[in-house]
Amino acid sequence: MKKALFILLASLLCWACDDIDCTLNNTVECKLAFYDQDGKPVGILDTLDVYAEGLDDPLYNRATKQTNLGIPLSYYKDRDTLQLVVYGKDYMMEDWLVIEKENIEHFESLNCPVKMFHTLKSVSLMSNEFIDSVTINYPNVEYNNGENIKIYLHTR
Repeated sequence: MKKALFILLASLLCWACDDIDCTLNNTVECKLAFYDQDGKPVGILDTLDVYAEGLDDPLYNRATKQTNLGIPLSYYKDRDTLQLVVYGKDYMMEDWLVIEKENIEHFESLNCPVKMFHTLKSVSLMSNEFIDSVTINYPNVEYNNGENIKIYLHTR
């Protein structure tokens, strides 16, 4: 009887253990992808810097040959404004991208930190020096998702 009780208690303890692996290496990023006006994927051949309004340090600094970017979004603001700057030897162009979103706390386990997922509501341009237009491709910003925002560039 004692042996059966011990086996029952041991199996309950094992069942109660938390075996969820925290997703420490996964980051939640909004994926931006660059396209020409015909919808073909293109890379920005010149140097690209990306800044978020309110932050001093760039999110991307001196990136080259970028076809897509993973941008972290703010946790609690409903609106993020990004400054994208493209420059070469003799020129500099900048565009401002406004992302309206809903923030959703994502809880996996007591052992894991809370992550913030987002649902994109709208995306718009405040200027269009090198970006022609933007569209939302996939509104849910979460782990390992596809392209969230398509950015269509002007042709030179």
